[in-house]
Amino acid sequence: MSGTGPAARPGAAELERAFGDPWDPANPVGHAATVAADERDEVVAGGERLLDAYGLGAEFVPVELGGRLDRLDRL
Repeated sequence: MSGTGPAARPGAAELERAFGDPWDPANPVGHAATVAADERDEVVAGGERLLDAYGLGAEFVPVELGGRLDRLDRL
């Protein structure tokens, strides 16, 4: 999941696949794991890693500065 500009934008379907089935109790980033982490006042580390790999931060940086933000309606 690398590259810059709108053409390199990973799709939402790719992100959904990475997160997997939210109802699977064995999913380390599923609902059960998220609720358990929340009850411990922790962040779901696996979810954070997935979002980093996706390059979520690039969605908020304009293309001309190296990100993927080319239209505000895509935020």
